[in-house]
Amino acid sequence: MFAGDKSCLIAVAMTASKLAVAGPAEAVTKFSNCTQMHKTYKYGVARSDAAANRQQRTDHYRPAVRPKVYRANTKSDRDKRRHRVRGEPLMGLTWRRTLRVGRRSRLNLSASGASLSRRQGPVTLNSRGRGSIRLPSGSSYRFKL
Repeated sequence: MFAGDKSCLIAVAMTASKLAVAGPAEAVTKFSNCTQMHKTYKYGVARSDAAANRQQRTDHYRPAVRPKVYRANTKSDRDKRRHRVRGEPLMGLTWRRTLRVGRRSRLNLSASGASLSRRQGPVTLNSRGRGSIRLPSGSSYRFKL
């Protein structure tokens, strides 16, 4: 009879101790700019562990994982890439359209602007200072001029 009461009493005491340790939630700070945020969070803020790990894999320092702080400061994100200063880069959709202009020339339109490219044999050069050489077996080598 007393053994069951003791285990119940121990379970209640452990639950109460966990609730007492939790305390109030962390206050969310809204920063006026990235410089202010860096005073508190040296390497920025990420919204999840996956985002922080991704930054670390791309040779950056690991940002602090603070989803509430991240959400409170989303308007200060200048490039709208879903990260707060060295946080999570966003993989987005791309848009591209190529129009033929003559026999060997093409007009390339994309979200980042327009460029003109011209092919002469296996070599293609474009107006953005890039080029490529077509190699056997369907592969190619790309380079900057």
